Amino acid sequence: MTEDAVLYSVDDGIARVTLNRPARRNAIDLATMKLLSDRIEQAASDTSVGCIVLGGTGDSFCAGGDLGAGMDEIVGAADTMLRTAARAVSGLVRAPQPVIAAIDGPAVGVGASLALASDLVVATVRSHFVLPFAGLGLIPDGGVTATLAASVGRMRAMRILLRRERVTADDALAAGLISAVCEQAELEATVAEWSVDLAAGHRTAITRTKALLNEYALTGLDSALQREAKEQAVRLASSDFREAVEAFTGRSVGAAGTENS
Repeated sequence: MTEDAVLYSVDDGIARVTLNRPARRNAIDLATMKLLSDRIEQAASDTSVGCIVLGGTGDSFCAGGDLGAGMDEIVGAADTMLRTAARAVSGLVRAPQPVIAAIDGPAVGVGASLALASDLVVATVRSHFVLPFAGLGLIPDGGVTATLAASVGRMRAMRILLRRERVTADDALAAGLISAVCEQAELEATVAEWSVDLAAGHRTAITRTKALLNEYALTGLDSALQREAKEQAVRLASSDFREAVEAFTGRSVGAAGTENS
């Protein structure tokens, strides 16, 4: 993995952080998660940046955690991966700048977690969101136990998580999960319009608005991340998870690492 796994640029006060593993549908392994966390923190600490845009290359925003490394490596790196994912999620929420997630294609597992940690989400009509943790013998992570309920309410959150629903972009908009839906060809222009407006806005007012809203709506995020990490490390080492992964990869040879946690 090289630094090209996460592209980073700053132009006219807008930082772009882009997952760039299209051959893996932007599935995230530990090295990529570390780099993603570093880039989010780099953007957040840059006083020239007025807006952060999180995106992905290819036909997926993010297909989840990458299972391609194999079970032994996944289990061995579980604690580090969960801590690093928590750093990425916290970085998005705590960044003083507003974060726009530009979603084109699936946002699955930790990919959906990253989208939910953003402040504004613009998705194309072909996008969808899936949190399939329970089907893999896992619990939700990446702060989802806090961010999902804060967005859609407890009952809808339970339904999405326990039934592993595939939520289309239109349904996600209706449920309050995302901010806007557009055609695929309009995504770049829509995100550019929003990000330019935010980057040119009154920085202090925007920063404090984000902070105050998140302090109220996501008051339990830190504890959620801690509880999720503690329990998920156990679940990742369980026979339930191993059997679920073996069944999944057995059905989808060559697709390991996609549409998972």
